[in-house]
Amino acid sequence: NFCPYCGHDLSKTYEREEFINAEIKEEKVEEEVKEEVHTSASYDYDDNMYDMKDIEENKVFAFFSYLGFLFIIPLIARPDSRFCKFHVNQGIILCITEAIVGVLCAALEFAMVTASLVSVIELITTALDILTACLAIYGIVNALTGKAKELPVIGKFRILK
Repeated sequence: NFCPYCGHDLSKTYEREEFINAEIKEEKVEEEVKEEVHTSASYDYDDNMYDMKDIEENKVFAFFSYLGFLFIIPLIARPDSRFCKFHVNQGIILCITEAIVGVLCAALEFAMVTASLVSVIELITTALDILTACLAIYGIVNALTGKAKELPVIGKFRILK
């Protein structure tokens, strides 16, 4: 247990080396876990139901889902892609929302002719238009980055199965 040359207690040295080795192993395991979590979080799946190949091949088609009635393009071109179907569903919901907002804005602008609240009504219609544009941009970014995140507020609805 002692060094024959200097007399140093070797049992403490071995304990320290074992402790250091245990720390190194623990750090490696933590790094592997972090790396594994990072790679699995690079795509934010909805219940992990999307294939990486499906995502990579259909990002551009999913992009069209958020451009008004152009959601028809991925619906026709990629009917078997689950990733495209997810984004087409989100695009249809967004298109319906934009139509409702358009009708609401038209009604408010019609009321603006008879009301004295011109600036308030213009502010409301502008805010609604900006909100729908932000939802479209959010969806486009998710589609192009390979994520399947629902649109805030309206994304929970399902039209396509």
